[in-house]
Amino acid sequence: MILITSVLVLAVVLSECSGRAINSVPKQLMINCMSRVHSPTFKDRLHFRPNAEDQATIWLFDGEELKINFALSSNAILEVVDVRYSNDGDDDVLSVGLNGKELGQFKTSSLSGWGNLWDYFQSSGPIGGQQSLEAGSHSLSLKVEASDKYGVEIDYIRISVHGSKVENLQNEHFMCVHNPGDPE
Repeated sequence: MILITSVLVLAVVLSECSGRAINSVPKQLMINCMSRVHSPTFKDRLHFRPNAEDQATIWLFDGEELKINFALSSNAILEVVDVRYSNDGDDDVLSVGLNGKELGQFKTSSLSGWGNLWDYFQSSGPIGGQQSLEAGSHSLSLKVEASDKYGVEIDYIRISVHGSKVENLQNEHFMCVHNPGDPE
C-alpha cells in the first residue's frame, strides 16, 4: 500500500450570510489529497503543467474516481461552480456526485494537438445547482464515466459553500481518496 500526497486544488468560495444579503468573498484552498492506492503507477499520474492553478494536475482514466470527504459543523448550501480540466484527444464524460447521488455530467472537448493541449485548460461550468446539506460528514466525487485511452487531467474543482458557520472551512477539512477503477 502506498500513501501519496497529490495536488488537486479544491477552490472553495465561502459566503457570509448577514440578514437578507449574502456577501461573497472568494477564497481558494489547496487540498493535499491523501490517497491510499494499490497501484504503484499512481505516482506517475501527477503531471507538471505550468498553466495549472498549482502547476500540477491529476491524470485520470476510464472508471477512475476521486472522492473528496469533508465535514460541516452547521447546515450549508453547496454548489459545484466549476471543474477545470485539460484534454488532448477524443472527448471524455465525467460525472460529479454528492453523497452518492449524481449531480450531473459534463463532456470534455474533443481536440487533438498531438500532446500539446495538456497545458490548455477548459471549464465545465456549474454542475447540479445549489444543494442543501445538513451538518455532518459529506463526500463530493468526480468520476470518469467514459474516456479515450489518453484520459483527462483535472486541475481543480471549485465549489461555493455558504451557511452560518462554514467560514471556518480550511484545507484540513477536505480529504481526497483515489479509486483506481477496474484493472484491464
